[in-house]
Amino acid sequence: YSLEASDVYYRQTLATGGRGKKATPELHKVIWRAYRYVCTSLIENPSAQEVWNALKADPMMFDPESIVLEDSLSDDKFFYLLPNLSEPKSYKRLSLDTRLSLLKKNPPKI
Repeated sequence: YSLEASDVYYRQTLATGGRGKKATPELHKVIWRAYRYVCTSLIENPSAQEVWNALKADPMMFDPESIVLEDSLSDDKFFYLLPNLSEPKSYKRLSLDTRLSLLKKNPPKI
């Protein structure tokens, strides 16, 4: 018995509650805006920590949809709420390194 690729994708999507790239494009845009800001204003090739610090300093600057819960930013995580979610989700600082790497390869359209 073998699963088709679409079956595997469908089951993974069900198992994870639909999270992932397609479920959080607005969050990815917030992160990308913060990265671009740091690149153009402060440091040419910023680290994930430098991007995190910019996001922490002024989250609303990068978040026109107001999905990041402004008072939730700490050194290791923040919370965000998308319109289709009933409760906030957390985003960990440790996830930012990988996310930035992926966004650099495939930048979101803003």
